[in-house]
Amino acid sequence: PLNFGPFVVLRPSFGVTIQEIRTKLEDVKISTRSTVILSGDINLRHVNIDGSYEFHGSGTVSQQSLQGTGDHAFIHVHAQSDLQAEYLKIRGYDFKNVSSLLRITAPNPSL
Repeated sequence: PLNFGPFVVLRPSFGVTIQEIRTKLEDVKISTRSTVILSGDINLRHVNIDGSYEFHGSGTVSQQSLQGTGDHAFIHVHAQSDLQAEYLKIRGYDFKNVSSLLRITAPNPSL
C-alpha cells in the first residue's frame, strides 16, 4: 500500500507564487494524516494541525494546536477504475466527506 503524507490544497485566492505563500505561513506543522485547504487572505503563525481543516477568510490564526477528525477528507481514485468519472481519474482524488472538514473563518476572536 502507498503511504501518503498530508493533503494540502492551496486555492488561488490564498496565493499563486511561492513568495506569496511563504509570507502567509510561519512555523506550521501538519500531521501526515491531515487534510488542509487554504483560501483567502489568511495567515497561519505557529500552528500545529492534526485533522481535516478548511481555513478561509481574512486574518491570522496563531499560537494554536488544532486537533480535528484525524482522517483524510480525500480518497485516492485509481485511473484504471471503470466506476469513476473521467475527471476524477484525471485529478486522482475525490472528496470522501466534505462535511468532516472543520471550517475556520478568520478573523475569529477565539483564534
